[in-house]
Amino acid sequence: MAFIRGSKATFTLNAVDLSEFINSFSMSREAQNIDITSLSDTYQENQQNLKGSTITISGFYDDSASNTPDSVISAMISADTNATWSIAYIGSATRTYSGSCRVASYEVTAAIDNLMAFSCTLNVTTAVSIA
Repeated sequence: MAFIRGSKATFTLNAVDLSEFINSFSMSREAQNIDITSLSDTYQENQQNLKGSTITISGFYDDSASNTPDSVISAMISADTNATWSIAYIGSATRTYSGSCRVASYEVTAAIDNLMAFSCTLNVTTAVSIA
């Protein structure tokens, strides 16, 4: 079994590699099931319906350069448009997940005793491509 270190992962949003700013990300993939049980059935039956994915990224806030999470995510919100994303894991082989997404939420936080941070949730708007 091959174990992959999280530090070997990369995250790109709108063709900008944001890996140096991100300390955590997750991608969940869901498949909606609808109940198709009829009155004469003995067991509940389901049929797969719509699929969806959500990506959550978080990390260090930086507004000093043009290729930062704040600049990329803010531009996506202002333009109200989809953007491309990709996640690559480098283990015994490289596996890349990619697609198109739209910003669902973006939050910047600050605390007196810590660095400023950001978190963002992205709704995937296309099928997830795996290579």
